[in-house]
Amino acid sequence: MSRSSPSNHPSSRAGALRAGARRCRPRVELLEDRLAPALLPPGFVEAPIASGISRATAMEIAPDGRLWVLEQDGDVEVFHAGSAAGFTALNLDPAAINSDGERGLLGIAFDPSYDIASPAADFVYLYYTSTAAPNPHNRVSRFTVNNANPDQPTLSGELVILELDALSGATNHNGGAMHFGPDGKLYIAVGDNANGTNAQLLTTLHGKMLRINATATDTFPNDNPFVDVTTGKNDAIWALGLRNPFTFAFQPGSGKMFINDVGQSAQEEINEGAAGANYGWPATEGDFNPAQFPGFTRPFYAYAHGGGTFEGFAITGGAFYNPTSAAFPGEFHGDYFFADFVNDWINVIDTTTRQVARFASAAGSPVDLRVADDGSLWYLSRGTGQVRRVVFTGAQPIAPTFAARINFQPPGSKGFRGFLADIGLPLGDKGNGLSFGWNFDNRATARNRNSARSPDERFDTFVRLPDGAVWEIAVPNGTYGVRVVAGDPAQATGRFGIDIEGVPALRGRPNATRRWIDRTVVVTVSDGRMTFTAAPGTVNNKINFVDIGPKPIRQAGGALGLVSIEAEHTSAGIPRGDRNWLAFTSPAGFSGLGLLQATPNVGAVLAPANSPRVDYRIRFAKAGIHYVWIRGLAPTAGDDTIHVGLNGRPRGIIAGLKPFYSWSSRGLNGARVAIQVAKPGLHTLNIWAREDGAAIDKIVLTTSAAYRPRGLGPAASPR
Repeated sequence: MSRSSPSNHPSSRAGALRAGARRCRPRVELLEDRLAPALLPPGFVEAPIASGISRATAMEIAPDGRLWVLEQDGDVEVFHAGSAAGFTALNLDPAAINSDGERGLLGIAFDPSYDIASPAADFVYLYYTSTAAPNPHNRVSRFTVNNANPDQPTLSGELVILELDALSGATNHNGGAMHFGPDGKLYIAVGDNANGTNAQLLTTLHGKMLRINATATDTFPNDNPFVDVTTGKNDAIWALGLRNPFTFAFQPGSGKMFINDVGQSAQEEINEGAAGANYGWPATEGDFNPAQFPGFTRPFYAYAHGGGTFEGFAITGGAFYNPTSAAFPGEFHGDYFFADFVNDWINVIDTTTRQVARFASAAGSPVDLRVADDGSLWYLSRGTGQVRRVVFTGAQPIAPTFAARINFQPPGSKGFRGFLADIGLPLGDKGNGLSFGWNFDNRATARNRNSARSPDERFDTFVRLPDGAVWEIAVPNGTYGVRVVAGDPAQATGRFGIDIEGVPALRGRPNATRRWIDRTVVVTVSDGRMTFTAAPGTVNNKINFVDIGPKPIRQAGGALGLVSIEAEHTSAGIPRGDRNWLAFTSPAGFSGLGLLQATPNVGAVLAPANSPRVDYRIRFAKAGIHYVWIRGLAPTAGDDTIHVGLNGRPRGIIAGLKPFYSWSSRGLNGARVAIQVAKPGLHTLNIWAREDGAAIDKIVLTTSAAYRPRGLGPAASPR
């Protein structure tokens, strides 16, 4: 999975896949209490389910539930559920396999008809580097499963299905991942053999995604996209322009394919698989201007090289979260997990919004990921020689004290948890994962929140307020930020006026280009009822959408995009504005249950042992990367488990709070966490602690990567 040569690699661990004697397989006992677990979001735990693995390259969960793991030097290890010790189903002859560098046993796939309960033969397909002529070359072979001892199946009877092209002296960029697609065809990812030119040639299989019939040797589907211009085994080419697609995955149900292509000097890519697609290597790396390269397919997502939360050096495993029985919280459903071998992390991308979050850190050089039928996430750690299973325990952070988001939306719609629901006619996905909406007469221009006229797919009338009418919702007494939207996608007429708790919230007339009026105001409720009143003279007055929550903190203007949340009355070097935490109180915008402290100048104390989450509703002025800094006090030196999230999803960990008030000084991402704000507007910043807890008196957000907070004050004072 290297990007260039071992000498150019930013981490000595990145050469691990290339290092080591070819058939040296020491069976080292792995002491569980000496292996630090990965850092996971609150509510998630992990445990090893397979150990003692040497030079791991890939894994697959068999249809019968057993785990099969490949070792680079030629062994196939099988693990039963409940036992971390495996047995060897196949040991390739050392003379038959070349495992130098990144060569070796690299890919595995189970035949779609695999069923050990059936008397019919069961087949397993392997991808490995063969020493047969031409020596060396990569090969796909079918092996028959011998179930004479059902507790310890073995593989035998090799049938060569596809002989790939001869390899050069370069030992890297072999690819190797294999999966059967929804169409029953076998898809095979092949690297460019460290020669970028190969990726664009239809006369070689290097740098391609292949699609073959697995029933016999050298047979290829006649609907492959290049069969009219290719000959022989090159008829297998399904997509091109890839550098080193070390792993890929199909999404259950939809059949969507994501290809993880390891980059060279700048970018790692997730590409959406498509017949005939050209992903641009070596002319492009990462995203590009389609006007400059109209024949290439842009990546679905790309990330830069570096040490940040959203950076890495070698993309490896990937898996969609669409299990038979979902066990993770709903916001993960349909998401895609992917790993970086060098930076030891597992991140997750929302396939609808393309927002990315950190899921696991310190994952021990992960090379492969799988989502099991029971909804757990498995990852193959080459660094620890283990497969580790991540489960959700249900110990979620405590929800905010009160929030109500009210509109019409069908049950199960993505992205709007907590909304009241209606029924709607299916309208088709509008590119945002939504497929429902009101449609008055089945015309796209009618009352349809999914129409191009709608600025937000949530907007449909749920209450009419004629002149003088009143609508109320029961809420706890307190001060709230309330967003209200009024309008009609089908009519550009009317005079709108809505007051909330006597505060003029919305006034205006929609027109053909601005069919909705959208305002946010701050109101105080003292009688347990939030009252919405139609202002005098309204015509066609409607409410489409209401979002009630704590008073939002507004992002400051200027080049730094600063937001500061403070417990102090004074501040050195940080604009205080109106966002101070007064003694004994929380700041405006606080909505969590984690505020336990009642001492002067301390904004929040996060209790030890999985503290409640503290939420701050912030109105961001701009989209893009923001950096979060935290100042506070930890009970022990070097506390490293202050978590930061956005909109309820983990984004990273800030480390290094001291037993005295200080800015975090070290961590998984330096001394800050990067968060990706997808679009301007109201978002919720989440802070919580996992182990020892902490007292926090300052939180700073900035859009400047160069910004460093100042003003530590005397050691004895939080100021």
